[in-house]
Amino acid sequence: MGFSGGLILAWLPRQELQVVYDSQNLIHINLPDNRGFPLSITFVYGHPDHAKRGEVWQQLRQIKQYALPSWLCIGDFNQILSKEEKLSFKNENIIGAEDLQRVLMDLQLCDLSASGLRFTWMNKREDEDFVIERLDRAFGNVEWVNKYPFYSLRNLPIVKSNHGPIILDLEFQTPFRKRPFRFELLWLTYAGCKEMVHLAWELHSIDRT
Repeated sequence: MGFSGGLILAWLPRQELQVVYDSQNLIHINLPDNRGFPLSITFVYGHPDHAKRGEVWQQLRQIKQYALPSWLCIGDFNQILSKEEKLSFKNENIIGAEDLQRVLMDLQLCDLSASGLRFTWMNKREDEDFVIERLDRAFGNVEWVNKYPFYSLRNLPIVKSNHGPIILDLEFQTPFRKRPFRFELLWLTYAGCKEMVHLAWELHSIDRT
């Protein structure tokens, strides 16, 4: 994204994909994932002018006809969904949230939870003019969520740009860590607990007398 707004999409030469739709605010592609399953991704840049943002949402509605059953939308939507996604010293009305919520409901897209920073954009002003918001995010339909239950979406720190990068990993797996054994006193209240412990001790005891 440049200073004038818009989108740029880059990919490795070995990646097979089909650009189905592109405009200044939306790029829609179909591609196979690492396992060969078909996937649709729509990259979004919400118009910075609220008066023109509705045109982008209408385009997003039209794109649904090109979407495969597993569909992901990700990018800078330039729109928050609730007052909790904005921090400001000024008490301002939230404009446009209901419009985006209505689009998400119509397209059956759900908000993907993210780790890391709570907000992804800041205006880098000071004092009473300081504002930070969550503008960059991802949405997926039910098929996408079911296909990628181990996804990881991370909001990285805001450094030089006004926006912090977001990284989506479809196949993220939490490293296995051996957990220490803990005994709950509540277990003693269950009938047969003493007999079960005694039996397990007998079965796994090395030195039986």
